[in-house]
Parts: sequence; C-alpha cells; structure tokens
Amino acid sequence: MGDSDTEPVAVPRQVHCELKTLRQMGTHELLSEEVLDGLETYNFGTARQWVIENPEAYVQAVYHGTRDETVADTPSE
Repeated sequence: MGDSDTEPVAVPRQVHCELKTLRQMGTHELLSEEVLDGLETYNFGTARQWVIENPEAYVQAVYHGTRDETVADTPSE
C-alpha cells in the first residue's frame, strides 16, 4: 500500500534516457519551467512532450526516478 508513490515511474525508453541525461548534466532546475527549456535546448523532444502531458507523473519521477517501461512490458518472442 502506497508503494506506487515511492517506486520509479515507468516511462518509455526514450523519455527515460532523455530525463536521465538532463538530470546527470545538472544544468537545469528539474522542478521549474526551466526544465522544459532545457529539454528543448538539448533536442529532447520526446521527454519534453511527456513532461507536458504528464505533469503529476513527472513530479513523482523527479523524486523517485524513472524506469524504462520498455524492458518490463515488452514480451520476448
């Protein structure tokens, strides 16, 4: 109960990689409008669109990280 509030947020692989890269760079305040500018500056359009469309999930991702949903949800054939 409540575990989903502390687990990493599942996001598409491209979003995961772009947000992780921006976080590692440490050049932008992740909980401000500045993050959208940073994502645009570095051509991280997929993550930028995801942040705009999922603001609540993004805040959770800042605090708890992200995980690549592609790995967990893709069945192997």
